[in-house]
Amino acid sequence: MDALNTGLSYANGEFIARMDADDVMHEDRLSLQYKYLCTNQDVGVVSSLVKHTGDSSQDSRGFERYVDWSNGIMSNEGISINRFIESPISHPTVMFRKKLISKYGHYLKGPFPEDYELWLRLLHNGVKFAKINRSLLDWKDHLCRLSRTDKRYARSAFQRIKARYVSLWIKQNLDHEMELHAWGFGKVARRQVHYLQLNGVTIKCFYEVDPNKIERPQSNVKVLSIEEIPPRGKAFMLVLIGSMGIREEIGKHLTAKGYRNGKDFLHLA
Repeated sequence: MDALNTGLSYANGEFIARMDADDVMHEDRLSLQYKYLCTNQDVGVVSSLVKHTGDSSQDSRGFERYVDWSNGIMSNEGISINRFIESPISHPTVMFRKKLISKYGHYLKGPFPEDYELWLRLLHNGVKFAKINRSLLDWKDHLCRLSRTDKRYARSAFQRIKARYVSLWIKQNLDHEMELHAWGFGKVARRQVHYLQLNGVTIKCFYEVDPNKIERPQSNVKVLSIEEIPPRGKAFMLVLIGSMGIREEIGKHLTAKGYRNGKDFLHLA
């Protein structure tokens, strides 16, 4: 983080391009992103698709799943809606306007992933993101990568920073009288709820498919069946389950009830 900000302090160009020393940048990456930002003056940050080049001697399945997921999110709307799941752009693929740093601040130091916090901060302030539909970087996964070793990249660190910006999003986008409900009441979901509560977010009730969790009093929390989810407009739903496949099924279920992603519900995991 200190190295990033030191580099920014010395940079005197209009655009900042980011990558890591052990990754491989495609030869036309910089020209394509430069031309994109010059042509699209309303865009502040542009990234690209990325190719995973993990070490076959280690388990990189989680990293591969993340790359596949992030590569599937292309538009500014998609990046904005999905920002509270994980970072929808890969840090070493970005090029952004330096004036954004002057206006909204540098990378911050704290118990969180500094790149993810910066994207959340910029998106909160209405900065438009884009992604070039080409793989312009080979992203290497290895055992010493910070996301594997640094506590700032632990799940709890992501949950804490999400909670801060979700609370800001709620204040910015929802009527203060709108009830907040949540889908999911497992261990990970309850920890996310704890961080949300610390940021002033109150969830009235929870929905579960597991009959062992439904209507069982746990700290006076109301847990209901998903069959009792109210019609659209009666509550805003925070989805706290992030397992691959299940998250998509939950989205389909809510969409079938008329809920709109980013308008009536948000995925937080």
